[in-house]
Amino acid sequence: MKPTLPKDGAKKIRKFVETAESLKSGKDTYFSITRLTSIKSLCNDSQTAAHFVFFLAERTLEKAESKPCPSHIVPDEWENLKHLMSEAVQAMQAHLEGPTDQTLSALRKLLPEIAAIQTYSGRQVWGRAIRTIHCWDVLIIEDALQCIIHPHAAGELAYRAARDYTEKYNPRHGTGLIPESVPMLEDIIEFWRSYRSAGPQESSPPPIDASENVRKARKRRGSARRARETQIIRMVKVTAMGSFEDKYPKIADWVQDGLIEIGYTEGSRSFIRVFDEEGMVWEGKSNYSNVDEAFEDAEKGILAWLGEND
Repeated sequence: MKPTLPKDGAKKIRKFVETAESLKSGKDTYFSITRLTSIKSLCNDSQTAAHFVFFLAERTLEKAESKPCPSHIVPDEWENLKHLMSEAVQAMQAHLEGPTDQTLSALRKLLPEIAAIQTYSGRQVWGRAIRTIHCWDVLIIEDALQCIIHPHAAGELAYRAARDYTEKYNPRHGTGLIPESVPMLEDIIEFWRSYRSAGPQESSPPPIDASENVRKARKRRGSARRARETQIIRMVKVTAMGSFEDKYPKIADWVQDGLIEIGYTEGSRSFIRVFDEEGMVWEGKSNYSNVDEAFEDAEKGILAWLGEND
């Protein structure tokens, strides 16, 4: 049975279009990333989800191949990363064109190698392991592999891929869907419009044509695109517990309704930043000897801000 869009699929796609148009026109400069949660229901079966994440992976590879080496990655390593991404995209394409135990096994063998690019420090914050994102492009490829390999969680994993593909950071707006997200939103809209154009009787995902996508990518190179290949860690609206709450009570209180972001990202030289619903309220130094020192600075920064604004 061919997959079909949900009954309200057109409405959800239209919301993506309205979001992109609002950001492009300047009417709005920020939307929460939760605007993309309808991806979960649009990817209402594993086949649709697999084609969607493959589309994102392929676009990610195209962009990586057409841009210079990121400043925090040495050229030889960047070439190796692009080769690894290309190998993964080719393996996904082979699996989608003719799924077998062998093609699935190839994806499973690639996943640990792809996942190892982003490292874990061995530390935890609020019970969650801290992961350093070394290359955002590779992370999106990892998301796509996870989605195809784990069809039982396809909707959630497709949303994760879409989130990592579109979410951007700007110190003026914070982290979410911002003007820099528009080209990525337009990619997502392109996929779903192509999907719908097949009609109710031919509602399968658009065919895979790597060469055609490459030609389209070349035409889009003149557009303003900003990609993230940065080290970044996000902690959004989590519950602080245990000794961390005792050591950093202001941070523990803050994250109930606000956001704390740590890591290096394009557009900011600070290692740690504090946001409320209106934007950034404090940012730290560019370097700390360890994460605890950064948290201590943030604790003082939040305390000072509260003293000035209460």
